[in-house]
Amino acid sequence: MKQNLQEKYLPQSYRNKLLDQWNNLKQGNKSINEYIIQFNDYMMRCAIKENEAMTFVDFVKVWMMILEEKLYFKVYLPLTKLVP
Repeated sequence: MKQNLQEKYLPQSYRNKLLDQWNNLKQGNKSINEYIIQFNDYMMRCAIKENEAMTFVDFVKVWMMILEEKLYFKVYLPLTKLVP
């Protein structure tokens, strides 16, 4: 019944907008708990039905991109400058 109501009263553009927001979700300066809550909220609101393994893979993929981005922009000093 819930799906019938959504199909009748929620335009497809609304669902498409939610999917875009979910795909572009970034942690930014949110805590990991806030990020997870928002991730799960989008998943529920978009009515995504996928198994836990696939959800976990998507989640880890995003985290790897975040870590790579943070590590890439760090300034690293040569070891010779760190040791007197």
